[in-house]
Order: sequence, then structure tokens, then C-alpha cells
Amino acid sequence: MAHEQLSDSNRLVIEKRMGYRWVILPAHIAAQDYSKIEEEVEKHITGKEDRVVFDFSNVAALYSSGIGILIRFQKRVAKGGGVIALVNVSPKIADLLISFNLDKVFPLYNTDVEFEISQEELWNTKCSERKVDFLFIAQVEKNIYRISLSGEMVAGHDVSACRKFLPDPKISMFVLDLSSLSAMDSSGAGIFMHMLHHIAGQGGKCRAFGAIKAVKQ
Repeated sequence: MAHEQLSDSNRLVIEKRMGYRWVILPAHIAAQDYSKIEEEVEKHITGKEDRVVFDFSNVAALYSSGIGILIRFQKRVAKGGGVIALVNVSPKIADLLISFNLDKVFPLYNTDVEFEISQEELWNTKCSERKVDFLFIAQVEKNIYRISLSGEMVAGHDVSACRKFLPDPKISMFVLDLSSLSAMDSSGAGIFMHMLHHIAGQGGKCRAFGAIKAVKQ
């Protein structure tokens, strides 16, 4: 079966399988290489009823960088009326995704077979029907806190995870990914600033990127 590769066949493979764009992810998706992976997958997203599978059969660890890729593609595929699924998800990674409520966003399948027999149900439940209003993900990766904020940080949505965030005082560097944050009102901004002041109060340094114009304002 023909496939396309990202520089190294042991890292990322993208092929057609069962009518889906099948993305076999590398063992690790870390901060230094996630952008290359995202750029390569982006080439295969048409924006019109895309059918995408992310295959986790090789994935040994999942960090916020990889989770961010999944969330951004979910938004793009959902906007075009398509579907997206995660296949061959190990119990360890499934537990991680569930802890962030991402099982409400992505259908998770343990095996190819389980996915194959559920295709009709998957197609009938569009991506747009699977969403969480706000997601806050914080993980330590190589002694850096990587924090991802997604969805809408507005009144009426559950933003308690951000409000209750207690970082490890031994970690001094924080990187905030705001690329998947679509809205922030005054109440959300207040909680966000409280978090930043708390981090600064214990000597932490923050760097943020990806904020859209509406959030910057």
C-alpha cells in the first residue's frame, strides 16, 4: 500500500484505509517536532466531510503538544462536517484522555476491529456533535509546564480546572498554547490573570502563543 512519510518512515505514516485518511502517529509527539507532524497532516485535510483516523498503535506517550494537534484537527474536521476517530488507543493513553474529558470529544477505539464495526455509528455522529465547552490541559514536559486552553473561556462554562490549577513550585518555565481558544470574556480573563499572578508569585516565567485577535482584545 502506498503511503506518504514525514522524513522518517518510523515516525509518521499517512495512508488511505477503509475510506479514511489514516494517520499512524510516531511513538512520541513532543514540543520539538509536533509542528512538522501538524503541517504534514494538514496537507490531507480538505475541509469537506473529511474522514480522519489517528492511529495510536506506536504511541508510547502523549503530551500536551500532541493533544493540541488532536484538538485543532477536531475543530477543522468538524467545521467541514467530517468525522475523526482515535484507534488502537492503549489503556494508559485512554485514561489520560478521559482525565481531560477528551473522550467526549473523540470516539476512542481499542482496536482496528472495534473501529471497523462502529463506522456507521461514527459517521452518524458528526464531529460537531462532540465537543467540550472549555478544556484546560497542563502537563510537565522536559521540566517545562505546557498548558493548553481550548474552546470558550466564558461565563457559564466550567473553567474550574484553570481556577484550581496548582503548579509544581519546582517548575519555573510555563508555555501557554492559546491557539485553540476561540473566546474569552471578562470573567474568563479574570481567572486567566489570577493563574498568571499565581505562577509569577512562585517565581515562574510564562510565554504564550497562538492567541487569535478576539482573545487578544
